[in-house]
Amino acid sequence: MFGNQFQKTVFYNGAISSNAIRTISNNSSSGGYYNGGSGGGSGGGSGGNTDTPVVLNYYSELALFNQTLTNLFYNYSLGNMDYIVSNLTKAVYYNLSIKLLQLKKDARVFPEYENIRISIGRALEGLYKSVLEYLDCQNMSKEIVILTEKESILHDMTKLKAYLESLAGSVSLFPDIEISTIAATLKPEIAEYIRLYGLPVGGVFEADKLAIALRNVKYVTT
Repeated sequence: MFGNQFQKTVFYNGAISSNAIRTISNNSSSGGYYNGGSGGGSGGGSGGNTDTPVVLNYYSELALFNQTLTNLFYNYSLGNMDYIVSNLTKAVYYNLSIKLLQLKKDARVFPEYENIRISIGRALEGLYKSVLEYLDCQNMSKEIVILTEKESILHDMTKLKAYLESLAGSVSLFPDIEISTIAATLKPEIAEYIRLYGLPVGGVFEADKLAIALRNVKYVTT
């Protein structure tokens, strides 16, 4: 979805000239500065301030990425959690995390840009956390229904009698017990994340850190 080729707008903070605003293409994902000044002014004026940095604009790609989240946030604001659960699956969260990391720039050069990108990542993490919490609540609701039904048997003699009769002949003081062990396994990306950063706080894997773990295990996006 996102290529390495970024269209960048250069803003020149100096004397106005035909070179004041330029658009350049750069294949590098790292930031940089462009220094330069205009020609000498009339009447022997001095040249532009060559120490003024040119700010490279990566925001268009970041805005494009954010557009993919807009509909999710909108449905979340409406409380449409079924939509969020259906469209923000684990695979989608993985892919978005990878794409967001690809947009990362040098925070020393682009601190404001990185603040925005990280904020988008935190919002994505929070949205995915809401998915996990919603699924937990659904499971708990199902368990409550089952437990409520079982509890009602104790207060209804008819149900209790029917329940006891259903158990007749099936109760043994020493039932056969089969002991088995289940090997605990972690998916490679989860194991790598924990190896690098430890257990995730709140159960949600941070987008940038998750993307690095996925890259290390050569995860293939779907």
